[in-house]
Amino acid sequence: MADIFALYDTEILLQFTDRSRHMTRVGKCPRAAFLSTAFGPTGYGIQRKAKSVPLASGTMLHDAHEFILRAVMATDALPGDYIVREGIALAHAAYDKSFAARGLQFWEAGDEALQRVVREQKALIEALIWVWVLYALPRFHQTYRVVSIEEEEVTVYACTCGLGDGVPPWDTHVERGCAGIGVQTKADWIGEHREVPGNFAYHELKTTGSYAESFAGRWETDIQPYLGAHGWEQRTGERIAATYIHGFLKGQRKKERAPGDIGRRYTGPEYQDSRLVYAYCRAAEPPVFPEADWQAEYEWLDEEGKTRRLGPKYKKTLTAFYPGGVEAWVRALSPEQAMSHLCVVGPLLPKPEIVAGTIKGWVQAESDTRSRLWELSTMMEEGGVAWYDPPALEFIDRYFPQSWQCDRYGNRHRCEFAPICLKESGWQDPLTFMEFLPRRPHHDPELVQMRLRGLEPPEDQGQEEED
Repeated sequence: MADIFALYDTEILLQFTDRSRHMTRVGKCPRAAFLSTAFGPTGYGIQRKAKSVPLASGTMLHDAHEFILRAVMATDALPGDYIVREGIALAHAAYDKSFAARGLQFWEAGDEALQRVVREQKALIEALIWVWVLYALPRFHQTYRVVSIEEEEVTVYACTCGLGDGVPPWDTHVERGCAGIGVQTKADWIGEHREVPGNFAYHELKTTGSYAESFAGRWETDIQPYLGAHGWEQRTGERIAATYIHGFLKGQRKKERAPGDIGRRYTGPEYQDSRLVYAYCRAAEPPVFPEADWQAEYEWLDEEGKTRRLGPKYKKTLTAFYPGGVEAWVRALSPEQAMSHLCVVGPLLPKPEIVAGTIKGWVQAESDTRSRLWELSTMMEEGGVAWYDPPALEFIDRYFPQSWQCDRYGNRHRCEFAPICLKESGWQDPLTFMEFLPRRPHHDPELVQMRLRGLEPPEDQGQEEED
């Protein structure tokens, strides 16, 4: 197996980190952080090769929102419909790229179940973007003008080059040979209040399968709203006055009732449970019903408070088949129906004490991790041992222990590294025997560093967010 600590055999480089790897290390599982960010032949970690059909994710939606918001920033006007459609095309292209990166081919997708998932996810992506453009973006635009979109930021701490902690720009640290810790952040978009110049708000986009209540209740003490724009603040000298989290509620994937199911048994195929994806359609039956009838709700309360349901002729139908497609369906929904798929949390006020304390602990943890990796690399090189030999494993167990929360999100979403930790067949060389591959860094500065080292990042498989 190739040297698993290639990064630590090169000249000292700025050590990049980001929020997700830090939270994995301190909040979830140190072993998962080790495997996902330091293990493997490149030194940037490994990841399981995805084989399932990709689901709609924030990464795909970000492509569309960035395109749309750049048009808004350039004109300081709401986007025309053609801009939104171009943005949706970019999101669909990102979905197709993720599909292909997983080794799936549309022309091979002969089974109906696979094609159904693809149609569902593309309809969901399109519908969520239209909901945001039609209902959330106008409110934002009325109060704020866009000043920053998806800017990659790096703030350097534990500086060794003399420029100083938190002093921009980060690339000057690199030019001076700094071996500090580069904290990578990227604010989705930042707006300046139209009536209060110098008053800035940070907006974060998240996709979730959670319900609105559980999504809204998780952010008060989450570090992300307070840290997301930290790099932008350090670089510009401005301060964020409030943060808003835009939660795109995808709905849950549920099983349908198959023929023969009784009671509460549901053994049929999974589907995306969202009125943005499926509606109830009664087909046209001339001359009695000359046109098809589409309804968003199967069950509702009438004016007398009695429960009413649609008749048996109404069948669950993909909204892509609605006359005019998904866009027309979203426009046909009432504002209340459409907005139920978007949960905007905020304003969340700044908490500088949380950010300051987090940064201190974060930088120390990253510095300690780098030192441990150096120790391990030296032990392996001088002792001639592999990472899976007892001396190395003992070291890894001591400093990068497993939390054994392999099924943190349920056994359907088991940690991708569980087969390695459980020492299943081939665990010593997961890239060869377990269909793992080198991890692709999520942030552009780290990707640049990777390429400067002569390494080509693997293709992006698409990241599906955990709730």
